[in-house]
Amino acid sequence: MNESGLDRLLDRSVPTIPDRLRTPPIAAIRRRAGRRRVLVTSAATAGAVLALTLAGAVVTALPAARDATVTPADPTAVPDRAPLRWPLAVIGRDDRTITVYPLPAGGECMELAGVTATFTGDANRVVVTARGDSRRAADCRESGAAVPVELTLSEPLAGRVLVDAATGRPAPAYPERVLPVVPPPWREVPVTVRAPAPNGDLFAFSYSRPDPPALTILISPTGGTEPAGPPGETIAIGGRTAVLADHDRHWSLRWQAEGFTMTMNFSDDGRHLTRDRVLAVIDQLAW
Repeated sequence: MNESGLDRLLDRSVPTIPDRLRTPPIAAIRRRAGRRRVLVTSAATAGAVLALTLAGAVVTALPAARDATVTPADPTAVPDRAPLRWPLAVIGRDDRTITVYPLPAGGECMELAGVTATFTGDANRVVVTARGDSRRAADCRESGAAVPVELTLSEPLAGRVLVDAATGRPAPAYPERVLPVVPPPWREVPVTVRAPAPNGDLFAFSYSRPDPPALTILISPTGGTEPAGPPGETIAIGGRTAVLADHDRHWSLRWQAEGFTMTMNFSDDGRHLTRDRVLAVIDQLAW
């Protein structure tokens, strides 16, 4: 078969392509592209609306979340302070002035600040509540000291029991009326009570003067830790009897009253006082 015959055979076997397929459908393509842009724009708009709707829900919820947040505590606020233990009290001669000796809480090397005391009472007892701020001491050697705080009852104690609110138990209370009045030129020297404190079964009143002797009166409940002391001579002091003893160049005077035992010691810078000098000092005191 020659080339001419082959051309005729191919013409018969391949159908003729229509004219509509020979020209690109530009208009149709443009119409379809326009419809797709509309669809995409609509979808984007719907997505934006959804996003704004969700964002609006979040923003709407924010105020509620802020209201539910716990407000931090005011750093300047003073928290409630637990009652402080006071191991002993002193009852003034007027039977209304009470001095308690609260101790710092929190262990070793602590000190007290801002100490106050309040009381409640009935016919049988008076409950004293001491409060204060226990804080780390600047010098541990000076730590643990009680801070005496004075309060005045609305009426005389009159034999009612003093109770420590921190322990709920009665505490030793020493009445000044069982002590002599020590006149000038003696002056009372504050006594420091420190933690760990004893159970309050011993207290001291100390008096000094420019020239000796200095006086120290130890007071404890009768039958407490204070020893009976050396034997001596019995003398009269203000309607009571007392024992005056000279033991190892040290003079002491012991007496009892209202369930307490008192021991007065005389100090002359280590020098030995004569009996007459001691008796002269005793006569200067108001019993």
